Amino acid sequence: MSATVVCAQCRSVVPQSETTFSNQGALLCNRCSNVYSAHMAVERARDAAAEQAAFGRSVLDVVNLVRVESQAGDLHSQIAAAGHSAPAPVAATVACARCRTVVPRQTTTLSLEGESLCPSCNATYDAAAERKRIEGSLFIGFLFGFFFSVAGIVIVYALNRKPAEKKGAVVGAGIAFVLFYVFVLPFLRVSSHHY
Repeated sequence: MSATVVCAQCRSVVPQSETTFSNQGALLCNRCSNVYSAHMAVERARDAAAEQAAFGRSVLDVVNLVRVESQAGDLHSQIAAAGHSAPAPVAATVACARCRTVVPRQTTTLSLEGESLCPSCNATYDAAAERKRIEGSLFIGFLFGFFFSVAGIVIVYALNRKPAEKKGAVVGAGIAFVLFYVFVLPFLRVSSHHY
């Protein structure tokens, strides 16, 4: 098992394998390392603008330096705020969404709805039935679209039915439309010429 260390910046305990050294030799967790790198990138841009203004021959170089200087403070503030608002560490254990048994997080599996399942509940989990429950019935939507055409699509969308039913309604209406123009319309044209 990997040894744990304390981050020099945020004081959180993290595995040593998930740390990096700052330029001053302090161990930083991945989050603080990313924040540190972002601050350094702002400072490199500031230095590059200052050097360009010092050796440049254009007024635009000085304007660029003023712009970079004014933005650098805001960027440092935004980076610091993002570093402090990072998500809190995730708990090592979690309750199963079905049986409520508390198990180690690494032994869980996520359901299609994103719920954590313990190994025993995962063994009895029927993903196909769950998918059908979430997505709805393509056949029911198809019937709405086929028999009610555009009105069927409007009904399905107005009732905010499940995704498969919406898709089925569009497919059903499309097939009904094609059948009407391929079979019914020619038949009506032929029968109207006989009269």
